[in-house]
Amino acid sequence: MYKKRNSYFIQLITGIAILISGCSASEPINAAKQAATDPAYTKPLQNQIKLDAEVERLDKKRLKLGWQPNRPLGEVRIYWSTSPEKIEQQGKLLTTVASDTSVIADDPSPLARPYFQIISTDGASATVAERRLPLQGTDNFRDLGGYKTTDGHTVKWGYLYRSEALK
Repeated sequence: MYKKRNSYFIQLITGIAILISGCSASEPINAAKQAATDPAYTKPLQNQIKLDAEVERLDKKRLKLGWQPNRPLGEVRIYWSTSPEKIEQQGKLLTTVASDTSVIADDPSPLARPYFQIISTDGASATVAERRLPLQGTDNFRDLGGYKTTDGHTVKWGYLYRSEALK
């Protein structure tokens, strides 16, 4: 009984280590050993700032960008681009926010879909865009970009969509 319970515990630790480290399936034993024997292994992850963000269209001209950090942030800069790749380097600064967790802004690109990168001075960042897209023939066409995968990666924006039945 004890060995069986211990085996389940090792499998649980291995699974947790895979999720925490983002390592591939070929590396779980080393990650589990490190996580189980080295208490400092998870400290950088405990101090990491997580930032959940979203974009909501208020009307044809205005968007609301909101973000929920897991702890207070410093100043936040919001960049935008019509491409989800390298927004901070190639995009334009939309606005800077001192202490709020949302901002209402004019749509910077009425003719093309804008993508936003929210970056805090504390190191947190998130790339977001409108999830729900206007598409004639359906009321619920959505971009699945931005969701986290089980191995710690993020689905790219603009590559995977879902909708209800098309009319």
